[in-house]
Amino acid sequence: MAGSSSITQGSLPIFDGKLFDDWKVNMLAVFGFQDVFEVVIIGFQDPGKNATEEQKLALKQKFSTNV
Repeated sequence: MAGSSSITQGSLPIFDGKLFDDWKVNMLAVFGFQDVFEVVIIGFQDPGKNATEEQKLALKQKFSTNV
């Protein structure tokens, strides 16, 4: 049974002010599937314009996925 909280291919759940707990679970599932859960929960700190190549490489390796 497809309800307003179901996730179909190509659409993301949009929070409409109702059923926050269901929306939150759906969004966490989407973030986990896309391997961005850690960045969403912990955050991302931009190394800035003056970052060394080593710092940029370390950051890239930290957040790269195993493709």
